[in-house]
Amino acid sequence: MYRRIFFSFIILSVSIFASAQELEWNVDANGFFDNMELSSKHRNDGTLTGFWIEPKVGIRDSVHALRVGYGAVNCWGGEKMFNNETLTLYYMYDGAPFRVLVGAFPREELYGNFPTCIFSDSLRYYNKNVQGALFQYGTDKGYVEALLDWTGQIGHNRHEQFLAGLSARLNMGHAYMGVQGYYYHYALTLDAPADMHIQDYSISNGFLGYDFTEQTSLDTLSVQCGVLFGMERDRRGKTLDWNLRPGILFEATLGLKCLYLKETFYCGKRQQIQGDLGINRWYWNDPYYRSKIYNRVDALYRFAHGRGFEGYIGAVAHFDGDVIDWQQQIKVSVSLGNMKQHKRKLLRNVKKNAFSDRKIKL
Repeated sequence: MYRRIFFSFIILSVSIFASAQELEWNVDANGFFDNMELSSKHRNDGTLTGFWIEPKVGIRDSVHALRVGYGAVNCWGGEKMFNNETLTLYYMYDGAPFRVLVGAFPREELYGNFPTCIFSDSLRYYNKNVQGALFQYGTDKGYVEALLDWTGQIGHNRHEQFLAGLSARLNMGHAYMGVQGYYYHYALTLDAPADMHIQDYSISNGFLGYDFTEQTSLDTLSVQCGVLFGMERDRRGKTLDWNLRPGILFEATLGLKCLYLKETFYCGKRQQIQGDLGINRWYWNDPYYRSKIYNRVDALYRFAHGRGFEGYIGAVAHFDGDVIDWQQQIKVSVSLGNMKQHKRKLLRNVKKNAFSDRKIKL
């Protein structure tokens, strides 16, 4: 069905080209190889592999745009040619400083670069689109964005569910502050059995940071610290109180030429108290945060960049208080076409470097 809608829109776009101010097109391709050698009790090991192909077309004028596309991923060794297919179809208003998107649009349109305590690695690999609405306000002083992602329509075997997210940042010279997170509502199915209950989950990170970049010879250097705050409840019986799960989250990033390092440290109460029951349902963040202490170190090297292509190779180390786990990653991205990307400057004190204009979100 997605293919028929996509190719029908291509024909429609071409037919109205004469009256449209600009016809856009783009073909994005993204490949990933993520080998996880894990022994932690919180997360299963395995290898995530795949190659996405995403053609898009659209029409736009100075502030309005309408875009449609089709995306599919081939997971290596899978039983099907395409393991996941997605339709991109959205309207965009882009009149600085405001921006509004409505429909099914790429997750890359979000300003926030959310850490894995908010959105996991696998979500970036396999869940490419938001289905709902995005409202943004952004200047060089900072930004705020609100997101509604309607992730499930109610049915006899399907839960009604949605995600409401928020991301904001305020720049104060070299210092900055912000917040990011989401609330997830996992409701019932039609004719739900008596032992099925509504689940509510929220995870947020409020932070303060300082950007040292302009005071050093490095391309990027920043540190930030804040509170990671989880809340969840199972609407079972008469007790509807929220279970509160606070902790401290520290992050530091360093970039020099084509090398990127990121340190993440968490200490506090265990998150995701219902365990695997909520993974890929109302838990969209990394299961490692079920630990009271968790440390993650990302090391990435950009080995290629230019003319719409970029590639990274990297390693990730995890320590959950008991064991040390490893990941090895390769990511490549190709983008061809004339579809204009959003390039409004949002952050002060950021030098032009190997990672300031990245397409792949790290």
